[in-house]
Amino acid sequence: MLSVLFVIAVYFQYTIPKPINWMENYTKKSEAPYGCFILHDILPELFPKKNISYNQQTLYESLDSLQNFEFLIVNSFLNLMKMKLKNC
Repeated sequence: MLSVLFVIAVYFQYTIPKPINWMENYTKKSEAPYGCFILHDILPELFPKKNISYNQQTLYESLDSLQNFEFLIVNSFLNLMKMKLKNC
């Protein structure tokens, strides 16, 4: 009888749904609610004539090397007040 209860407990432990991870994680591989897996997957379909590239640099570091680019920034916070832009 005890072994049957143990098997039932193990079965229920493996069949209950896993809790949702609500941690903010904006990586393109993350399938969590805040992850960008789906966005990464459909960007080429949304912008078929655009060259899509990913950048891990800060916006300040990127501005000098990139011209005529459109940015899509995915983050929980963006503080542009501390940035000093040369050509504005």
